Amino acid sequence: MKLDKKYFPHFMVAMAILSALIIVYSSLRFQKKQQAWFRDSIAENDTLTTQSFRLIQEPGSSLSISDFEDKNVVLVFWTSWSEKSILMLSELYTIKEERGDIVVLAALVKDATDDVDFDILPELVYIDGASVFNDLKVPGVPSYILFDEEGKYVYAHVGYQDGSGYKIVDSKLNE
Repeated sequence: MKLDKKYFPHFMVAMAILSALIIVYSSLRFQKKQQAWFRDSIAENDTLTTQSFRLIQEPGSSLSISDFEDKNVVLVFWTSWSEKSILMLSELYTIKEERGDIVVLAALVKDATDDVDFDILPELVYIDGASVFNDLKVPGVPSYILFDEEGKYVYAHVGYQDGSGYKIVDSKLNE
């Protein structure tokens, strides 16, 4: 069957719209699968709380999530170039200041610590998070994992929307 020339532009527009819809659907579906893989890898990773993290501001020093007994811990993956990462850190800083029972481990996902201003939120604990970020196959930054006072996994979140740090962490800790 041959397409008449006068219908060709309409055909191309219809094909472009259909292609765009397929791409958007596939991307959203893949993103949801990545987030599910991330959450599954956390649930399967029983050594995450005892894993040693290198402190960025104190060379030669390290810590683990299990070092913070009787404290809730938020392990947040962030980058210095991402505005959303800074917003997430600010929200987590606020809830840390208000509650007092939370430790925020700011896991920097970068090969080096050059050009990073750690004085912006000095109360956070800055650690090297690149290897854990890669091991867990975290689908993006900012992302965080919440652990309760006993070091048990509570919740994981990927991405940033207004309130996704403060509101969600507060509600999960109040459950």
